[in-house]
Amino acid sequence: MESSLELVVGLLMIAYGIIALGYLVGQQLNTSRVGLATGLGVVAVMVLLQVIGVIPILGDLIGGGLLLTGLGAVVLTYFGLQEFEPVSLPE
Repeated sequence: MESSLELVVGLLMIAYGIIALGYLVGQQLNTSRVGLATGLGVVAVMVLLQVIGVIPILGDLIGGGLLLTGLGAVVLTYFGLQEFEPVSLPE
């Protein structure tokens, strides 16, 4: 029971990461409606994952890296509750 709950939470985190990546892709569109732009961005990310998945080994690595990037963004921003501020190095 415990491991299946962890699996569901992990899948939800990856799904939230895909939505975050879709939001970033949707910002590049010239649309005033944020929800529509995010939806189109999510569709674009999912199509990209499907197309990249056709390439035997490299596609899996790129797709996994993209999903891990979205997962990292979710974790670093505490599920979108805090804005991410990159590290600034002293000069």
